[in-house]
Amino acid sequence: MWGRAAVTIVVALAATCVSVAAAQALSTDTEIAIQSNTGYVWTWTLLGGAVFTGLGMKARTSPSVGPLGFGHYHEIAFQANTGDLWTTGLGGGDTGLGMMAGTSPSISRDTALGGAPLPTSKKQCQHGGWKSFGFENQRDCMRFVKLFHQPHEHHPGSG
Repeated sequence: MWGRAAVTIVVALAATCVSVAAAQALSTDTEIAIQSNTGYVWTWTLLGGAVFTGLGMKARTSPSVGPLGFGHYHEIAFQANTGDLWTTGLGGGDTGLGMMAGTSPSISRDTALGGAPLPTSKKQCQHGGWKSFGFENQRDCMRFVKLFHQPHEHHPGSG
């Protein structure tokens, strides 16, 4: 399995710019994001292999991937083929922010450096608690807890 993983990474490196979360050794939590030669975002994980996202990217740009701060869940930022900044993950999609042609975004999450803490229970989202976590409303906070803090058999984005 490791030989195949190494070959996959080498092929990806030869083809395009690759984004891996900083200081992350190759592990089951590693997620790599690339722009394919067809102009779409693809991700790769050790356990899930390559996954086609269906999200188009602007030519000559690179995606950025960062951990959400726990487990093997990641978010990706990239310049879409529309020129807007897009993100994946909870609340992801078109931000409506236009980007300069040929530029690439960067994404990071580090609670030790002042990032907002993340809720671990629905109770923390109630009575206005959702505001302290940076969510737009209680429903989004509760959805986050449901998606990321209940037992899962499979990462939703790993194929």
